[in-house]
Amino acid sequence: MNRPSFLFPLILSLIFLAPRARAGQSGLSSTSDKAVVESSADANPLSFAGGAVVFDAQERLRWENRSNNFDFNSAVRSPTDGNWLEERFRLGVAIKPVPWLLLYAQGQGALELNGRRPTIPGASSAEGNDYFNLRQGYIQFANYNECPFGLKIGRQVLNYGDLRLVGEQDWLNYSRAFDAVKLSYHGQGFWIDAFTSTPAVIYRGQFDQSDLFNGTETDRGLVFSGLYQ
Repeated sequence: MNRPSFLFPLILSLIFLAPRARAGQSGLSSTSDKAVVESSADANPLSFAGGAVVFDAQERLRWENRSNNFDFNSAVRSPTDGNWLEERFRLGVAIKPVPWLLLYAQGQGALELNGRRPTIPGASSAEGNDYFNLRQGYIQFANYNECPFGLKIGRQVLNYGDLRLVGEQDWLNYSRAFDAVKLSYHGQGFWIDAFTSTPAVIYRGQFDQSDLFNGTETDRGLVFSGLYQ
């Protein structure tokens, strides 16, 4: 299965637009979210309606070369030995009609090219192929200038600590997102998050599901809650 050919002109145009978009960035939407960038509408060519509608895009291509880092046996040529390309494309849109309401959706396509590993995510430690899926899709009620509380519901990124236990792990090709409900409090000089979540599991050719919202498995013990400050 191949991607539609119209994606390639779009990717090329976004590569040229990216430096201009970065020049207009003024900050991030919260302490733990880096997907939605608040930008000056005049400086960001992907911002429309006075900043009420903002698009974001990412195209990443990475070459990897691995040898014996899976079975540690140089006498055996494993499917995990070799080199390949990993490609990732993301396209998102943030809609903020009023200061206290944000709706965000982000799609992602991820491919592993020219490798000997299976193209199934997770098989023989492969990143695999997930042609296009919903990476983020949430609604957020928050205006920390007026109220210290905020609420975010839906598929979202959670980044805490060194990101190994609870984090998006962006070094992975398809990264990680969570189906979660998060309540935030922003005080004077500190913030605290309370959340219930579960990671979305990557499925090739299917909607990426989690155990929290109509997942295909419920015995993996992946639903967890926490407080972080």
